Amino acid sequence: MAAANENQGLEDFLENEGTPAGALVLTALMTTATQPLTCVRLLMQVVGHEPIPPAPSRTFLGTKVLRLPSFFQYANHIKKLDGWSGLYRGLLPRVYSSMIGTLVNHTVLQAISTKGNTLVPIVNRENKTKQEELKEFAQETCMQVVAKSSALIISHPFYVISVRMMVQFVGKETIYSGLRTSIREIYNNEGIAGFFSGIIPRLIGEILSLLLFRGACFLVSKYAIDSEISSDLTWNNHISNNIVRYVAGVVTYPFTLVSNMMIVNHVGLAAGELPAMPVFSGWTDCFKHLRKTGNLWRGSSMFRRTVRQVKGN
Repeated sequence: MAAANENQGLEDFLENEGTPAGALVLTALMTTATQPLTCVRLLMQVVGHEPIPPAPSRTFLGTKVLRLPSFFQYANHIKKLDGWSGLYRGLLPRVYSSMIGTLVNHTVLQAISTKGNTLVPIVNRENKTKQEELKEFAQETCMQVVAKSSALIISHPFYVISVRMMVQFVGKETIYSGLRTSIREIYNNEGIAGFFSGIIPRLIGEILSLLLFRGACFLVSKYAIDSEISSDLTWNNHISNNIVRYVAGVVTYPFTLVSNMMIVNHVGLAAGELPAMPVFSGWTDCFKHLRKTGNLWRGSSMFRRTVRQVKGN
C-alpha cells in the first residue's frame, strides 16, 4: 500500500509538472542539485580563481600542456576547506531567484497569450500560409521575450546576492552572510541600483539566446527536416532542440561572464578588486578587457582546462 501511495504521488507530480506549482518544485530541486556546479563555475569565471596550481599533462595528440584542476578537483578543494556547506553557499537566494523567475515567466505568458497556453508550439500544423505561420511565430517569440525579460529583471536582485555570497570564497569575507544582511549591505552602499548590477549584459545574453534558439528551431523544423521526421515530436524536441540550445548558450556565454564579473566588481570583495580584477567603468569596458586578454570564454570548460602550451621537450 505504501509503495502504491508513493507511485501515485510520483505520477501526480509528473502530471502537475507543467502547472505553476509543479514548475516551482522542479525549479527548486534542479537549482539545489546544480548548486555545486554553479559555485565552481562562478569561481572559475569571475576572476579565474585557481587555488590549485596547474599540473603538467599531455593532450590526446601528445602535446605538452599545463592542466588546470577539473570541476571535481576544484569542488573537492572547496569541500576540504569549508565542508559541504561551501559548495552550497548562496543557495537560498539562488533558489528564490529561480523560483521567482519561473513564476513571473509563467504569469506574464498567461496574461499576454491569446491562446491561454504557456507553451505555444513553434510550428502550427493547421492549414496556414507561410506568411501567417511566420507572423504567428514572430508574435509568440515577442511574447516569450517580454516574459523572459520580466522574469529576469524581477528575480535579478536575488541573483546578485547569490553571486556575491559564492564569490566570498576567494577573500574569505562574511559581508554577505545572510539574506537580510545582504539586502541591507547592498542598499546602504549602492542603493537600489546595486540590486541590478550586471543586468544589462545578462538581459542581452538571455534574449539573444532565446532568439537564436527559437529561430533555429523554427528553421530546422520547417525547412531542414523531412515532414515525416519533423512530425516525430520526441526526435525534434530531444535532439535538434537540445543541440540548438547548447549552441545558443555557447554563443551568448561571454555576456553571462561579463554579467557575473560586473556583479562583484568594486563592491568591497577581494574577487572584484585589484589585483584580482580591474575596476571597470561599465559592462562594455569589461567586455573589451576580456576580449583583449582572450578571456571571453573563461570558465566555459569544466573538465579539460589548460593554461598554455609548454614549449620544449
